[in-house]
Amino acid sequence: MQHTLTHTTHTLYKTADTISRTFSNSIRFISSGLFLMSIALLVAYMYLLINSIMLTVEQKDIQNSIQTTHTHLSTLEGEYLNAKESLTKENALSMGFVSITNKTYANRTSYIGQADVQ
Repeated sequence: MQHTLTHTTHTLYKTADTISRTFSNSIRFISSGLFLMSIALLVAYMYLLINSIMLTVEQKDIQNSIQTTHTHLSTLEGEYLNAKESLTKENALSMGFVSITNKTYANRTSYIGQADVQ
């Protein structure tokens, strides 16, 4: 009876040891997986954070470029309006332009064919 009890106890210890090792290996595997997943998530977070900052800086640069373009456009519009106001018939004649005496117009009677000259 003593031998059976010792054998049963030994078997129980051996089974408990096997379960403990298996559980320990499982925990080691799970903790390694969680650690690697944490590292991957940290790298993804850093990438997205840096990308967000870069896009914000690029957006500011684009806004500055748009503002510069608007300023240049306003300057050109002002120059155009000043040039338009200074353009008179007398100025054109002084620059060598002449008045047109014989005017000829082209008139198209149909879409297929030739244009009539009047």
